[in-house]
Amino acid sequence: MVKRICQQCGKRAITGATSRHKRGVASKKFSNRAKKVKRTLKPNLQSASLMIQGKKKKILLCTKCLRKLKKKSSSLVLKKSKKS
Repeated sequence: MVKRICQQCGKRAITGATSRHKRGVASKKFSNRAKKVKRTLKPNLQSASLMIQGKKKKILLCTKCLRKLKKKSSSLVLKKSKKS
């Protein structure tokens, strides 16, 4: 089983809490207090095929890292074409 972690930056799922409503918190009515529900916030991971040391490898990347990688590779291609 593959862990759902970005292989570039290490981003992983975190836990948090959500509130259902805000009524009843004031005026000492704690019986109607907003309920908090635990949830997990998962990163948006995408599989990408990359050439690493001459071999094609499939890795999981978060969308932020994928965007950085695309921007970096496109700028490298542009620099190479300007030199020619």
